[in-house]
Amino acid sequence: MKYHFYDVVRLKCPKDGLVPGVEGTIVMAYEFPREGYDVEFSDLSPECSVVTLFPEELALVASSDGGAGGQRKESGGGAWS
Repeated sequence: MKYHFYDVVRLKCPKDGLVPGVEGTIVMAYEFPREGYDVEFSDLSPECSVVTLFPEELALVASSDGGAGGQRKESGGGAWS
């Protein structure tokens, strides 16, 4: 899987009324029949806050570390506390 739960991702291209550049959080991952992700966009109305997207439509903003301390790592190598 390219992305993991709670990774922050950015939309690369327009999809389902979303504009490129909007950021969301991975809330579900699928491996079969094709890799895909449910991404939650907090700035959308509750009716359409979760959208299913494919890896090629997304860019990583911050990765969920999952290690001790619960730190999140930015894609540039920095760390958030």
